[in-house]
Amino acid sequence: MKRTTSDRLVVIGRIEPTCSVDFNTDHPMARPFEALRYNSTAPQVVAQVTVLCNFQQETVNVTYESLNRGLRNEFGAVIDYEKSLSGVRGGGMASEGPWTIAQRTGGRPYFFRVSPRSMGLISGHYSDVIVVSVSSH
Repeated sequence: MKRTTSDRLVVIGRIEPTCSVDFNTDHPMARPFEALRYNSTAPQVVAQVTVLCNFQQETVNVTYESLNRGLRNEFGAVIDYEKSLSGVRGGGMASEGPWTIAQRTGGRPYFFRVSPRSMGLISGHYSDVIVVSVSSH
């Protein structure tokens, strides 16, 4: 008679909740900062933004923050610009600081748009870096 013994091996683990932000600046509607039209006050798409998370929550808080507090040139001139995300306006990047908005996660893309708040701008090369961070509700 053959005798069999057995025991159980329990495998456990944890997958930490994470999110990532994907920017598509190659979208046909998007123009990088270098190609922004400052002679127009119409909002202009800078990037298509998609937030991907590995948890069940459908919306998260996404914060957009300008490191330069607006577009800044080599001489220190600053251009405030208004931001919007797929139709939701968020005020000026320089004058109003970081902007937090509830965004749906998953494959739904949003369009991040900007438009200058002033005309008759001082010439120069302007740049800004926008930091985008994601947190759960």
